[in-house]
Amino acid sequence: MGMGKSFLIILLVLSITSELFALSGSGTSSDPYRIESFEDFNEFCSNTAYWVGGTFTELMCNLDL
Repeated sequence: MGMGKSFLIILLVLSITSELFALSGSGTSSDPYRIESFEDFNEFCSNTAYWVGGTFTELMCNLDL
């Protein structure tokens, strides 16, 4: 397999993985990101895109940390 094909496969896997772990919502005040599980909380903590100023997040469950 050539280097170009390998790169495309890696990009495809990363895009699918990011979709699987993306929080629901769009980060606006009328549609905030929603943390509905411990996995969502980990996603929120590990992705600084959710922390950008002007975004809203709503905790939808109890978390036992």
